[in-house]
Amino acid sequence: MQQISPRRVLRVWDVLALTLAAIGAINWGLSGAANFNFVRRLFGRGSLLERAVYIVVGLAGLNLAWFTARYIMGQQQPPLGPMERRAVEQVERMQQTGYMPESAMQQPSTRP
Repeated sequence: MQQISPRRVLRVWDVLALTLAAIGAINWGLSGAANFNFVRRLFGRGSLLERAVYIVVGLAGLNLAWFTARYIMGQQQPPLGPMERRAVEQVERMQQTGYMPESAMQQPSTRP
């Protein structure tokens, strides 16, 4: 019987890091394309809040860089989405009870 390899579930910090990195990327794009810095416009030039936003976005980028490095080195599998997580939990329950139809014994396809 094949075992489904454990995968990492996205944590709150991962979702927050992805969101902050996207906001930072959009701000950089606006700054480069239209010379419009949204963070500076929102919090004021040189303010403490502006610096805090840049620091938090930078930390989010470091978290994503670390996650990506672990993934590339093979120490981390891609995270499961909600539907995949339910499927894995269902197969694990079936394995525990001893019931395993032929279709469930096949390894699910992995994302690239």
